[in-house]
Amino acid sequence: MAGFCIAAARNVDLNLQTPQTQFNGAVIGDSKKLVLSDIWAINSRYVNDFHVCLLRLVANFATPPNFINFPNAEIDDLSLNIGPEGNGPQGRTTNVYQIADNQTYTRGRQHF
Repeated sequence: MAGFCIAAARNVDLNLQTPQTQFNGAVIGDSKKLVLSDIWAINSRYVNDFHVCLLRLVANFATPPNFINFPNAEIDDLSLNIGPEGNGPQGRTTNVYQIADNQTYTRGRQHF
């Protein structure tokens, strides 16, 4: 058995302290997942269950092109922040690899 899933999303990345629409960027997310599974009944008492899972998640925080070099002005005493969201532009890629092999042996009413 095999499965494959793709999901993509695009959300608004804004400066939560001073949400001004001209500074809104984008959060671009993309995820892919592949699952392979093999269940094998070796004999009437012994079953092998093997799974492989690969997951890739990409998240990028984009700053609007007009404001790439725009300073992010902060006045801490007033809790004022003017400019694009301070964490952009940046991104990350996360890869997850998982392998599982489960074996079941049955003898009478007992399962091992």
